Amino acid sequence: EEMGVRKNILLQQPFERLRMSSDDGVRMMFLDFGGPEAEIQLDLKCCPKTLVFIIHSFLSAKVKRLGLLA
Repeated sequence: EEMGVRKNILLQQPFERLRMSSDDGVRMMFLDFGGPEAEIQLDLKCCPKTLVFIIHSFLSAKVKRLGLLA
């Protein structure tokens, strides 16, 4: 705990399991880690575009590293 700030892990999944991410452009972000119990909807209370962009950047780097792009 830092200076009175509590940290709780709300979600913990291996990044390698992430199959899809999307958003509604308003406040909801959707993550799919495969399987019905691994579909997650997050209400971010603000536009999720920045976070989705970061996730997509990591996925692009992973695809490039694996040599899946021509």
